[in-house]
Formats: sequence, structure tokens, C-alpha cells
Amino acid sequence: MLSTDYKFRRYQKQLINIFITKSSVSLKDKTILEIGSDFNLNVARYFISQGAKEVVCVNPKFPETLKSPDKRIRLIKDFGEQTQLPDGYFDIIFGIALLEHVLHVTELVKEVKRMLKFTGVAFLQGCPLYTSKAGHHLWVQRQDICYKFSDDTNPFENWEHLCCESEEELTQCLKNKNIPEEHIRYILNYLLSDDTSKFTANKILSLVKQVKGLSIESFIGYDTTKPNQYYYCALEKYSKQDLRAKEIRIYIEHRLYNILSKPVKILKKFLKGLILSVKIYFY
Repeated sequence: MLSTDYKFRRYQKQLINIFITKSSVSLKDKTILEIGSDFNLNVARYFISQGAKEVVCVNPKFPETLKSPDKRIRLIKDFGEQTQLPDGYFDIIFGIALLEHVLHVTELVKEVKRMLKFTGVAFLQGCPLYTSKAGHHLWVQRQDICYKFSDDTNPFENWEHLCCESEEELTQCLKNKNIPEEHIRYILNYLLSDDTSKFTANKILSLVKQVKGLSIESFIGYDTTKPNQYYYCALEKYSKQDLRAKEIRIYIEHRLYNILSKPVKILKKFLKGLILSVKIYFY
């Protein structure tokens, strides 16, 4: 059972369900790598609660004081591109709210390919993307300061960050909103750091596809927020698809395994549909 301090975020639960439903995988007895784990280890602890054999959690920003809550959960403070974990070790490689932070996409996917078992599956997801309405991903949280892209503390209007092309323009934009200079310094330190990438969804996908020998299936989610002046400003540099793409999900398998297993997958899908039809008929 999970401990009482287990606080599962809604987006985490939703994406796990999406992955399991799409991939038709069971977590029981699986060896799992989670790239970009949250500091509460919510996802890892959920995997263990569902019968996973081992979960290795990777995040370069893990606090030094963070300890594993379970002997089956192993923590590695590093980037997913350079873990030096064994070849072909993992049944599942999982990473959500990840791709917007990855600066070396192709290198990461090469490592995923190397570490994934022949029969394994990987799921990598990212949101928000840089060109989406809140793609700056601002997250400054200190004892006396809080600015987050995801709530009403966000100092930018939708797409506004895309219209500020220099540090000076960003600074002036924040000054115009009467944000204290000390706060502006923290905000700029975050925005100008390497914490988030500047890639669009299609750029990420093209970098993923550079890795040979993989079967790639992707999904891009689009936003329907009403355009504003900053949207039309950004449209001079980015496409409508760039500005509307808010999420990307990527499913990865070894190509040869995908080809060999396809008839079995089709048969399972057919039998599942047949059983459902019979149940409905006799209901």
C-alpha cells in the first residue's frame, strides 16, 4: 500500500492511463525506468503499488536529501542521456512532462533504444511546448516569491514570451507589469536558463525519428484558445501548428519486434472486440 503522503497529480494519473490503454501493457513484474521523475516519486510509487518489480528514477535535479521510500525504487541524479544503465534492461521506459526539458532529444532516444528490452515499450511525453501559449514554462518558487506558468501567478499573457526576442525586451515587459526588480532577476534567470528547450512539436518528432531501428508512433495535441495580439505577433515567426501544439506523446518499440508482434496484436484486438460484442448481445 502507498503511504499517506502519496499525492498523485491528476495529469500523472491521466497519462499513465493513456499509456497503459494504448500500449496494452501490464505493470506487474516489470522493470521500469522513469526519466524525469517528480520529487515526490508519485509515479514510481504508483508503479510499485501495481506490482512493478523495480523502478529506476532519473532526474538531474533530485535534491541531495531525497531518499527512496521503497527498496524497489532506485534513484539516480543524472540526465536520461547519460545514466550508463545496462543494455536491454527495461521492460518499460516512461517519461511525462519531460520532452519540453530535453535539449538533446536524439541522444536521449538513442539511450532509450539501448536500454529497452527487445519486447519493451517506451512512452515519452511533453507539455507545454515552447511555442504554446504558456510554453516559457516559468516556475519560480521561493519562500517569498511565486510565479508559475500554470496558474494566475503567470506574469505573461498567452504567447507573449514569443514576442520578446531579447533579455532587454523581457525585462521591460516585466517592468511594465510593475513586477519588483528582485523578482524580475529570478524570473529572467529561469527563462534564460537551459531548463526548457525551444523545440516545436514537429522538431522534437523529427529528432526522435533520426534514431534508426525503432517503430515510432506519435500524437500531437492542439490548443483552441482564442488568439490575441501576441499570437498574431508570433505568427510572423512560427506556424499556426507551432503555436497551437501544446502536447506531444511518443510511443517507441524496437522496429523488428513491432513487425513480428503485429499479427498477435491484431488478433488480441479482434478477440477483445468479439468478447465485448458477445457480452453486449447477452446483456
